[in-house]
Amino acid sequence: MAVRIKLSTDPFFTEKVRDVVGLYLNPPDKALVLSVDEKSQIQALERTQPVLPMGLGYVEGVTHDYYRHGTTTLFAALNVLDGSVITQCKPRHRHQEFLEFLNHLDRNVPLPLQVHLILDNYGTHKHPKVKAWLARHPRYQLHYTPTYASWLNQIERWFGLVTQQAIRRGSFRNVRELVAKIDHFVTHYNANNRPFLWTATADSILTKVQRLLRARSDRAASAQFVEIVGAEAPVAKRLLVMLARIGGRALDLAGRAREARRGTRLRNAIDLDEGPTMTVVRMMRRLVHAEHRREAYVAALHDLAPIVARLGAKHGGALTTL
Repeated sequence: MAVRIKLSTDPFFTEKVRDVVGLYLNPPDKALVLSVDEKSQIQALERTQPVLPMGLGYVEGVTHDYYRHGTTTLFAALNVLDGSVITQCKPRHRHQEFLEFLNHLDRNVPLPLQVHLILDNYGTHKHPKVKAWLARHPRYQLHYTPTYASWLNQIERWFGLVTQQAIRRGSFRNVRELVAKIDHFVTHYNANNRPFLWTATADSILTKVQRLLRARSDRAASAQFVEIVGAEAPVAKRLLVMLARIGGRALDLAGRAREARRGTRLRNAIDLDEGPTMTVVRMMRRLVHAEHRREAYVAALHDLAPIVARLGAKHGGALTTL
């Protein structure tokens, strides 16, 4: 199964990672760090049959069909220090609703505290009216996650909890029931709130990203090498046939490359004279070192072909000239 990972294209990826992770690991004094986002288009689905609970010998049963009764958008702010959440459900997902949620936050956060909001790059968060609201409320400071890096925002993990424990298994006859279920979950969650424990440092995250970039680069180079070998397939195939006839056995190109890397003499596998054999070894090493460069690979392949052809003629093989 292939795993597809979309890497951030943000030119300030490193700076933003260090900024956000720094707020998690070393939050500022006399300030509140809130992880903020929206879970939009939550559907009020009414199942055609009640959900059957899991029992002895059978799994939980949920019908595949349902009725849709509208949607709601959940705005939420997670307190990174103690894990409590401030939420509001709105019928739409626009800058107007986000401004209402900011006013709701402002009413629930004590005035002396500075507030640091961690947000993603959704356009609603950068609307001119939102910027004007922030200018009128200087105690709020915004910290944006890198593009395609919402996983850096802790509120996403809390959205996973509310989805699993309150929404996914529910059956709602209307949007009011859905909102009531979410509010009920939030009330009980805040009564037993616990913060998420963030342990990854910015350096560890950036190291993993660099390792992923190197792996992706290696895969791209390997794919290019396969394409090169495919383009030179007729030459390579005839070359390998000649080597197999001379030595009496079929040794593939990859095996020869591995032997060349380890410094093993190919004459141990091919019964040839000392001089020509070492010439073949040197040429095979050229192939190994040039495998990711098309021009060098093709040149080495064509240089090796006539040598093998002459050796084949010497040992009595009627070989086709490349």
